Amino acid sequence: MGKSINEMETYTYADLKKLDSAEGEHWELVNGTPYLQARPSYRHQEIAGNLFFVFKQYLKGKKCTVHQESEVNLSPAKEEDEIITLVVPDLFITCHPEKIDGQKFNGVPELIIEILSKDYRKDRWRNFNLYRDAGVKEYWIVDQYRNSVDVFVLRDGEFKLHGYYGLGEGEENIIRVNILEDLEVHVSDIFAQ
Repeated sequence: MGKSINEMETYTYADLKKLDSAEGEHWELVNGTPYLQARPSYRHQEIAGNLFFVFKQYLKGKKCTVHQESEVNLSPAKEEDEIITLVVPDLFITCHPEKIDGQKFNGVPELIIEILSKDYRKDRWRNFNLYRDAGVKEYWIVDQYRNSVDVFVLRDGEFKLHGYYGLGEGEENIIRVNILEDLEVHVSDIFAQ
């Protein structure tokens, strides 16, 4: 039998596995506080699939790998009863596949991509600060409602806006991936239906 959440308690990855949840629900853990993730919309899944395809094709035969909706342990701890920060980004790229233990990635990915959901503040600010503090080199925020992408690059411990990309007239529409220097992603490929 699972357990329910007590807002005053600090949770670990081991506790998350015991929570009552419906099939398909995903939980994230930030500094010991569990957060239930909304189920992605059809459009959200479509955009994630488009991005996964672009990166998977490019990374074929290379050391770096792309992962979709996989658990990432940002805690330095490796034991389930000590992990207090575990996220499930929409996509991430790592050049350290040896840090994947079969269930989760233990470490800081080079690139994380989040597609904005209805819970805009969580995606925009909590994850922004969390990923910055963890040392993620590149962070994309994909806005499915505006068909735009904000790309941030970590410099001197802070995320700096690398570029704003969109489908609108006068907007940049080719993203040059900072961590993969020779890859260009067309915004139209991200939002293709």
